[in-house]
Parts: sequence; structure tokens; C-alpha cells
Amino acid sequence: TAVALLALLALASCSLLTTERVDCASNAQCIELFGSGHTCKPDGFCGPVPLDPRCDPWPEDLLSAPDKHRKAIVFGSLMDRANETKVARQQSMQLAIQQAGDELEGRHFALLRCTIEDNEALYPDVQIVAQTAEAEASKEQVVAENLALHLTRDFDVPVLLGPSSSSITSAVNSVLRGAYETTLVISPSATSPMLTQEDETEPSNEHPGLLWRT
Repeated sequence: TAVALLALLALASCSLLTTERVDCASNAQCIELFGSGHTCKPDGFCGPVPLDPRCDPWPEDLLSAPDKHRKAIVFGSLMDRANETKVARQQSMQLAIQQAGDELEGRHFALLRCTIEDNEALYPDVQIVAQTAEAEASKEQVVAENLALHLTRDFDVPVLLGPSSSSITSAVNSVLRGAYETTLVISPSATSPMLTQEDETEPSNEHPGLLWRT
């Protein structure tokens, strides 16, 4: 369950380091050198990237105390925090990660908790860009797609927990499969049978399933 899942992913790692002035050619290079939250800037040097305001870190000092969390394995979550049920799910995710850290000696886990709620009043300065040509995509779907790319690209999260709905889970899975083939998406409540066709129908060690539903 939670402990088994986190143990499975324990080979993944995210380090949070102080950025030195280092030449770079890709975001992946900066993440490898300095940990999640660093990208290759237009001037050709690695630099920090801010966390989207719709997200907050747990522990709270995850990004402000990099030496303390240097070996943290950082997960991401995508939930609509305007919905009490989904807030409870996100809290359950955090609790499971915390318990796994307590039980797996020598492992340190963290979580970037993001909301996909449609609330421009709370986030008036945040710009979102449609990732697909789907004309009827909901605002929550577009936000989820943007945040999924943000967490994987800028913070190198190996696992995204959520979203809840089948349609948004499908959308997130689709936008990730182009450039982030190893990111695992786990939805706690997506139930559509169509999702089965979007993942490996015969998973193996070489081609594992990357869309899980619990």
C-alpha cells in the first residue's frame, strides 16, 4: 500500500541544493546538479524557479531549507481544494507519505500540494496555457495540465497523486507521456474503463504501467 508504493519508488531522488553559477544546456542537467526547483535559464546558467502559487510544500521549509531536505524524494499532488472531499484526500496522501518516512528508516519524503480549483480571484496573476486543442476542456483540466508539467519539469517529481476525475486524469496522463515517460500518475478515484486503454495493456519491467488507479 502506501509504504510499499513509496519503497518501490525509493530509487528516485530529489535534492534541494544552493545554486552555484554553472553552465547548462537543459533543465534536466540543473535538476541533477542542484535538485528540484532549478532550471536552465535563458542566460545559459542554472537557476531556481519559483513554485506556482497554487502549490505549497510539505514540510513547509522544503524549498527554503535545501540542506535539510537534500535527500528528499518529492511527490506532487493535484486536487481541487475547493472541494472538502478532495481536501481530505490530499491530507490522506500527506499522512501516508509521512508514515512511510517514519517506517522506512533512512528515507525522507516530501510533497508539493497543488490545487486545480477554478478560482481566478485567488490567483489573479497566474497565467495558464492550454496544452491541448480540446475545445471543451474545463478550467480545472487546463490548470491540472499546467501544474502537472510544472511539477515534473521544474521539480522532477517521480509521482503525481491525483487528479480525482477520470477526464482530468486522462488529460494529465496525455500531456505527460510526450516528454516525461517515467512519471507515474496515481488517481484515488478515476473509474472510467477507457483509462485502461491509455496505459500499458501488458506491463513489464521495460515498459511498466504508469497510470494507476486505487
